[in-house]
Amino acid sequence: MHLYDSKTSRALDKKIVQKDIPNEQLIMKAANEIWEISKNFTKSKKIWCLSGSGNNGADAIGVAGLGLISKKDVTLILTKAPKGSAKNIFEFMKLVGLKYTTKLPSLKSISETDLIIDGLIGTGLSRPLDSWLEKSIDWINNAKEAGATVISIDIPSGLNASDGTVFKKVVNADATVMCLSPKQGCYTGFGPSCTGTLYNANLGYQNTEKLLSGTSYLLTKDTLTARKRRNTSHKGNYGNVLILGGWDG
Repeated sequence: MHLYDSKTSRALDKKIVQKDIPNEQLIMKAANEIWEISKNFTKSKKIWCLSGSGNNGADAIGVAGLGLISKKDVTLILTKAPKGSAKNIFEFMKLVGLKYTTKLPSLKSISETDLIIDGLIGTGLSRPLDSWLEKSIDWINNAKEAGATVISIDIPSGLNASDGTVFKKVVNADATVMCLSPKQGCYTGFGPSCTGTLYNANLGYQNTEKLLSGTSYLLTKDTLTARKRRNTSHKGNYGNVLILGGWDG
């Protein structure tokens, strides 16, 4: 399976939008996948969707709208003012009655039946966290400690999508829904300790590597075939293996 770093995952999104469908439609396809997957985790009584200003936030706004249409108790938390496609989707969701706030609610209002959607920031994070983002990440993690279920969109906020390093703080998710492309950072570095269960939502696009190759390849049991060996053979009969590993760089 091809994995995509920060740059190539965004390039793939752009390529599909230019070639196939409007960005808002791609966002709502992602929101629908996230909403359907969320049903596997909790029969939530209350849903909190935290959104940033970009496409990751737009996905969270879309999830909030779908939750509202499904007659759930949903609150959208705008941590930053939406821009571009996120603003377009937000304006529509306001028309259908979506409740929203710009302040983080008291943690006393969180219970173990709640679901939190982390749409703060996605693959574009490349520098130390701003204060609003640190505060929002702390709120999500404290809400999880209070028993809420947390689902991150694409990658837990605070995690580098390319190498799995952490920008000081990171959301500790119960699940991460990687939309359109599997994110490299979810599989390496600190990624596996904070992503929870990983879901690859291809949004109906099969074999995306034909559109744009990934930056690495994930080996799984399905992709490895054991060679047949004679009973009298030894390790020197089948060549050599070089294993490269490490962390720095």
